[in-house]
Amino acid sequence: MTLKKANAALGLLTIVLLLTHVTYSIISFILLIYNPKVTGMLAHLCGGATAMHAVLGICIVVFAHDSRTLSKYPKENRRTILQRVSALGILVMLGLHARAAGIVAGGGNSLPVIIMQTLFFTFVFTHIATSFSNAFVTLGWLDDMDRKRKTDRVVWVLCALMWLTAVIVVGRTFAIIASTH
Repeated sequence: MTLKKANAALGLLTIVLLLTHVTYSIISFILLIYNPKVTGMLAHLCGGATAMHAVLGICIVVFAHDSRTLSKYPKENRRTILQRVSALGILVMLGLHARAAGIVAGGGNSLPVIIMQTLFFTFVFTHIATSFSNAFVTLGWLDDMDRKRKTDRVVWVLCALMWLTAVIVVGRTFAIIASTH
């Protein structure tokens, strides 16, 4: 299996773990049944997979010189540029995301944390939307460009819905937690 195929498979696993983590968090916040052990376990699994995916991705870009034509043809490579910028945004903000609930629960100002979470979710769901069908192409599971475009549209809509739900539920929950201090 090539490095790109391994990273595509790892990326898809990361998406499954991430969606499980996000879905559990949304449901637990809505139902007020937050369990830090479950959230932590899901977060650590997702974080570990994300770290491995990031390391492989960096190796592909650096050692395989997989980005040498991006600056030459920016219009044709918008999707790849957006994919890489969103990946960098995730890496930069992951630590803040992991500490967000603790900051709010400890009496910190919820507004900057909510803004940061919104930005983090934007990076995450943009990265998924720009990467999902590419992973299927890399693995050889999708080779028809019309089906790829249809898949992209569906994934963008689903990511937008997950983003909106996460932003509303997490923002509301953090605002409620902050109001109790």
